Amino acid sequence: MITIFIIFLSVYSCNNEELYAVEENLLTEEEEEVPVEEEVLDVVDIVEAVNDTIKTSENKAIDFKPYSNDVNLPESILLSNTTPTYGTISVNDNATPDNFSDDTIQYIPDSSFSGTDSFEYEICDANNEANCDSAIVTIIVDPVVEEDIATELKAFPSAYGFAANATGGRGGVVLHVTNLNDSGPGSFREACKDTRTRTIVFDVSGTITLLSPLGNEPNCTIAGQTAPQGGITIRGQRFSVRDNTIIRYIRFRQDREDGSLSMSGIGAWSKNNLILDHCSVSYGRDESILFWDDGTKAGTHTIQRCIIAEGKTGIILGSGVSAERRSNSGQYSFYENLIEHMHRTLILRVMVILN
Repeated sequence: MITIFIIFLSVYSCNNEELYAVEENLLTEEEEEVPVEEEVLDVVDIVEAVNDTIKTSENKAIDFKPYSNDVNLPESILLSNTTPTYGTISVNDNATPDNFSDDTIQYIPDSSFSGTDSFEYEICDANNEANCDSAIVTIIVDPVVEEDIATELKAFPSAYGFAANATGGRGGVVLHVTNLNDSGPGSFREACKDTRTRTIVFDVSGTITLLSPLGNEPNCTIAGQTAPQGGITIRGQRFSVRDNTIIRYIRFRQDREDGSLSMSGIGAWSKNNLILDHCSVSYGRDESILFWDDGTKAGTHTIQRCIIAEGKTGIILGSGVSAERRSNSGQYSFYENLIEHMHRTLILRVMVILN
């Protein structure tokens, strides 16, 4: 009886150990985690196009690189653009069609256009057409600013009107009036009769009495403002003006010493480029000023900032009375003048007059 019991216990003990080992193995397998393979996604850099503003001048083309400030540009791209409204654009690949980074765009504004123009461009990744962005290029076209110096130099800075560009004695000799005599060396008459291009200046002031009519030769500037204090007065006989003459700051006064009642104070017949500035003309026994064209050529004349006073007729500008002469009577600018105490004031037979 004792022997049988021991064998039974031994058998029972072995079975329990095996069962425990099996259960332990099962528990271990359950506790172990099975690794899961995750899918790795490629990182995509989003294309970012940046707006640009460029400036140029009227009628002037400009080259620029719109892509230089754009962000995350792929190696291979697709480009497209709209058309500007007031100009044209063209792309220059600089002989590297596969490398857009050195591309430039040339904008040419339309002729005489100034203001603001624009166009839009789009950049896409050639390998991912969903990765795109666009930007706007704004072009400011400035107008051409005229230089302060005119392309044709004026007779003097404040010269106005049709004869404003008279050259007078510019570039010629300077002649000095050194006395108030009617004629002779150093006289006003001698300077006027000189045939060279010349500017007449005054070393004296006072009254010069013309004993006979005087006409100056062409291409002359008479600069009365150069006289010492008191200035210059021309009295007596008529003074006649020739082509391309500038007269400034002179007083003209007629008298009746010869008994004539039909004499103009200052006159010009069929001449061109005459300008009278800051002068005064008084006591004309006929017209104080007579600028007359005979119809053979249309002259240009300016009378500005002058005083015309105390005469029979203030001023006559233009042609004779015939229709043929009136059709070619010249161009006159009559600007900021004072007319006073005249028997008759202003007779105009002109094609154009500016006031």
